[in-house]
Amino acid sequence: MDVQDQYTLGLTAFSPDRGYWTSGPGFVAPGYVQSGRGLFPIPNGGYSQRFNQTSAWGVAVYGNGGMNTTYSADYAGQAFPSPFCGKTGVFCGRNSGADLNQAFITAGYAQSFGRLSVGFAPVLAVQIFKARGLEIFAPFSSAPEQLTNHSYNWSVGAGVRAGLQYKLTDSLRPGVAGSSPIWMSPLENYKGLFANRGDFDIPANLTAGVAYDVLPTFTLLADWKHIFYSQVPSVGNSSTEQLLLGSMGAPGIGWRDINVIKVGGEHRGFDKLALRLGYSYTPIPSTLAT
Repeated sequence: MDVQDQYTLGLTAFSPDRGYWTSGPGFVAPGYVQSGRGLFPIPNGGYSQRFNQTSAWGVAVYGNGGMNTTYSADYAGQAFPSPFCGKTGVFCGRNSGADLNQAFITAGYAQSFGRLSVGFAPVLAVQIFKARGLEIFAPFSSAPEQLTNHSYNWSVGAGVRAGLQYKLTDSLRPGVAGSSPIWMSPLENYKGLFANRGDFDIPANLTAGVAYDVLPTFTLLADWKHIFYSQVPSVGNSSTEQLLLGSMGAPGIGWRDINVIKVGGEHRGFDKLALRLGYSYTPIPSTLAT
């Protein structure tokens, strides 16, 4: 309940290093191969308004992106040229890669009880996905016609988010929050690629953080987030599962749960304007690269 009536706008510059390294016999392009397009702008915005001194509501819109790989046709697989690999490209499909973008809308309500504040918000989500250059995997798919080279496929879904904050002192505020899985409609055009016939839910997460007012106009913030990737079959299932792509329990990306650390600061020294700057660190092991 420390937020006054306000609009917020933000832009995150996300710059992941995506690629792979391989050696020895195989069919993919050898050595270190790096994905193109290294910078992704991710916007966000919101509005909050108080009902009274102890309750408020708000709406937020934010995006999630950067899960994009783009490999040039200039790379040639080790089996090129051959009947098995008749085209250039890392997967013998010329330009190859995948693109996933997600957008979220939340409308929440918060109530304070003395030093304790609690909040609840339903979450609506929309995601789009596109894959190309993966046709060499068609013999290993349960639905090869819904594997690759389709246009963007839309998926919609919903979940819930809740959290609480406790004011230890007038300047120190710890809090925790959690989000359920966001259950999404299947990606029908790619049900031959993703496990469970195209299911691609958004994983649950749990966050703990703290805010400390160094000055009346400057706040330091830090939080830890745990993302439950292993609970989403298309993401968490092992890539070595001996089943056809797209089938129930089929191979996934093989991601494990991860921990994200964020630190930042907020400066409120201007009339009707707050400036925020932060850094996020996500230690994903190289074995999870896609």
